[in-house]
Amino acid sequence: MDLAPPTSTFRPGGSDAVTWLCAFLVLLLALPSSLVVTQLGGVGAPANLVGLVAFLWWCWHHLHRTSSLDLGPQPVRWAVFALLTAVLLSYIWAMMRPMPADQISPADGSMLRLVSLLGVTLVAHDGIRSTERMHVLVRFLILGGTAMAALAMFQFVTGQLWIDRISIPGLTQSADLSLDARQGLSRPSATATSPIEFAALISMILPVAIMNARTQIGRGVRHLLFPAMMVIAVVLSLSRTGILCLVVGLVFIAPALPRLWLAVGGVLAAVMVVVMGLTVPGLVGTVRGLFVSFAEDPSVQSRTASYDLAMDFFQRSPWLGSGLGTFLPKYWILDNMLLQFTIEAGILGILAMLGLFVTAVVVVRRAGRLFPEGRDRDLTAGIMGGIAAGATSFAFFDALSFPQAACCVFLLIGMSGAYWRIAKREVPVLPVLSATGQRRSVA
Repeated sequence: MDLAPPTSTFRPGGSDAVTWLCAFLVLLLALPSSLVVTQLGGVGAPANLVGLVAFLWWCWHHLHRTSSLDLGPQPVRWAVFALLTAVLLSYIWAMMRPMPADQISPADGSMLRLVSLLGVTLVAHDGIRSTERMHVLVRFLILGGTAMAALAMFQFVTGQLWIDRISIPGLTQSADLSLDARQGLSRPSATATSPIEFAALISMILPVAIMNARTQIGRGVRHLLFPAMMVIAVVLSLSRTGILCLVVGLVFIAPALPRLWLAVGGVLAAVMVVVMGLTVPGLVGTVRGLFVSFAEDPSVQSRTASYDLAMDFFQRSPWLGSGLGTFLPKYWILDNMLLQFTIEAGILGILAMLGLFVTAVVVVRRAGRLFPEGRDRDLTAGIMGGIAAGATSFAFFDALSFPQAACCVFLLIGMSGAYWRIAKREVPVLPVLSATGQRRSVA
């Protein structure tokens, strides 16, 4: 992986960071999310192990590099280290106090999982060195999401999970796999642990696929087919979380789309609803019921009933929290990562987490403004929509416990920072005269 500037000869293994990230995506999405190395417990998912290696490699490289890597401030990297600092302080604070024995191992594992996610972010941030290499990674991301969507549709049609038949030496299933159902309809999950994780993951990739299709439409209809398959798969998952995240992602990219695309998209969505309603009896009514009668849904009632308990835990250590991973399922299953993170990492931790999301969105939006009209400006809008969808998912399920969804949002955050660096380096800066006659530079 080569994180060094283009003039550097530092190329271990003869491959750059994008090659490594593409291999990571294949590993992340092709393997069932529930497969783990048993001896390593909660951090035994292959994606977590690769992320830890990435973080260590990134640290090693920055200790040994001899040339400058950056051009100007790097807000995303600052936000990453603000989050890491806040979580480390929370971890140290937790270990300095008496702690129940069953909280120690989860705290260690959760800390390592977050470091793994940040490793993916940092390698993407510093390792994607050009728009051409970014396009390669985007292509792998979209193809991975499309393959996941195709598998999910196959699961729905056949009524079988299929991935429960996969056996890989050295890896074991961390959970009993089965095809979920709601109102008599199968809920596919592809290789994800649950339909919620699957739908959240696809909702992050969808905005990128749509914005990529806008500039690639001349190369074949398949570029429109990919996002269409993803939308269908999210609906088939019957996940309220996934549909909400999908809507948020679409709202964020809507301003970047021509009015004609919005109008055609609205018509196609209406046609899709009619066709799916006719071909899958009960599907439209079930999706409608997710939102019309959500107050009577047991999962929603469980979430709202947890607020008093959550406040009690929060008040015990409001600023630094109780330590990541210490709010165990035996206390309550919150299904709200933002609330759980507030309890475990305190006010400093949740502010750092929200700050990372906001920073990534703002940075990639500004990077997009530096590019001329074309593919890269569109892709920055797609990445912004994907990050917004991923951040939304944190409010509706414990996203950090699911490797596919968590890795995807942190990868997109790294890609946002990479686009900022690329835009600052590649977009020409032209001298112009200001209103006062003085020379200034604009991109």
